Amino acid sequence: MTGRLALDTNVLLYALTRGSAFYEPAAAILRGQTDCDLMASELVVAELLSHDSVGSKAEYEKVDGLIRSQVFEVVPVSAEVLYLAAGLRREHRLTLADAIHVAAAVVGKATHFVTNDRDLRRCTVAGLEFLDLETVGRLMAR
Repeated sequence: MTGRLALDTNVLLYALTRGSAFYEPAAAILRGQTDCDLMASELVVAELLSHDSVGSKAEYEKVDGLIRSQVFEVVPVSAEVLYLAAGLRREHRLTLADAIHVAAAVVGKATHFVTNDRDLRRCTVAGLEFLDLETVGRLMAR
């Protein structure tokens, strides 16, 4: 698998949670087993750090360490991203957060968007293929 992967927040949460159903493929992505460049929208930072599972100082530091590790590029939520997100939200009836993630992927020139969000995977955006973690795991196993 080659290209540029945009990661949804749920992928990063799975990678941080040993024993979760999708820990292995999510962690493998972050370990570089896809031969892809990785990126995520700047909004992911706020979503990760404010998630219910990040309750203790140790959990916060673990998440903060992942963000600062530069394993993935953080794409800024620019005016360009916001204008595109507004159109995507209207066209595909996405939540604002999902629209921002997808818009950042487009602006960041991602080839794939990895998410386990079924509603989001139904979205169609030219030049961007939506994949779930199970599919990514199968592709990495080849």
